[in-house]
Amino acid sequence: MNKKRIAILVLIFSLTMASMGACGSAASSVDPAGTPVPTETTTSVPVPTDAPATATASTSTPTPTAAPTVAPTVTPTPKAYPPQVSLSGKRDDHLLTDEICCIEGDRFFLIVAAGADIPGDFADNVSLIMDRMEEETGLTFDVDWRLAGVDNSTVDYGYNPWEGFDFKDKLPIYIKVDLEDVGYIPCATAEFVTLYMYELFSEDVWNSVPSYRDNSWRRNDHIDYYTVAHELTHSLTERYARCGKILTEGCADYVAEKVIDSLAFVSPDFEGSVENMSNNLFYKVEDDVTPENAEEIFRNDYSDLSVANRGDEYTLGRMICSFLSDTYGESFLRDYINACRNAGYSYEQFWGMLEDEDRNKLADIFKETFGDDVFVNFGKYYQAHKSDGYW
Repeated sequence: MNKKRIAILVLIFSLTMASMGACGSAASSVDPAGTPVPTETTTSVPVPTDAPATATASTSTPTPTAAPTVAPTVTPTPKAYPPQVSLSGKRDDHLLTDEICCIEGDRFFLIVAAGADIPGDFADNVSLIMDRMEEETGLTFDVDWRLAGVDNSTVDYGYNPWEGFDFKDKLPIYIKVDLEDVGYIPCATAEFVTLYMYELFSEDVWNSVPSYRDNSWRRNDHIDYYTVAHELTHSLTERYARCGKILTEGCADYVAEKVIDSLAFVSPDFEGSVENMSNNLFYKVEDDVTPENAEEIFRNDYSDLSVANRGDEYTLGRMICSFLSDTYGESFLRDYINACRNAGYSYEQFWGMLEDEDRNKLADIFKETFGDDVFVNFGKYYQAHKSDGYW
């Protein structure tokens, strides 16, 4: 071949390869839904080395590759949380809920189930209780601890509408409605408070359940703020430390009693709570407490309820708190709970159930805080006061 013919063949071959695309694959574009769509395929014919210079290099004209279509950006729809509502602040006004909703307070959220009846002053009264509780104990709900937040215990009948909700480090207080009279009871941890209170069930719910409707004695004629204060005390103390069953329940009774009694003037509901509290708090423990056995009872901490009258931990714990207050002053709870916190029983450090080793350690901390003779002195105190009608 002459040089001119070779140059023409190289040019033709270059044009042919360009029409085929990289590796000879078909070009594609993307529709708005993101699905690949094939474009027209260009068929190329190789040119023989001995073909005339005028030979055709392709059977069709190459189709220009279209610019890819970019799928539109989709902004996720924010999760729709149950509505936020407000209360009037007036006792005689009522919020009747037909769906889950929330009420934001200064330091808490009330998370209210459908079927509830919430008086207009309920949120204000919860704030009063929390403020008075801090004054009484010297503790604070704002203590530096692991931030409060929703967890699995907030599931409402199989789902959790509050997952991911920003509680702003405020305490969630769940007001639940037992629609089937299962027998749920109030409870609390450092992270939340859950309230089942018959007087907060709507009339429709109450009348729809025969075991409620036919037993009116189960329902108070006032809002039982003693129960609210008792559970809030649990949340307050557990934000500092775990301190055993007797003192956990005992100080919740003791603090709630003092707080509610100091607020009796606020409304008929607080007054009724004081009266109801006086009728139900004071009963004797099953086993006599003496200087000889007081420490053993404390160390056992009613861990085996088969040998204890259910409720003894509440009564005995309240007695111990009265004794400590009379003997060591009102700072007793703050002193002991901070000692437990410093010993590794803070909420962040200790999540499990108390074992024998833990109960003994907490009893040792008790003696370190109040003196080696504290249990002997309490046994004497109990014997001196057991007949005065208080317990």
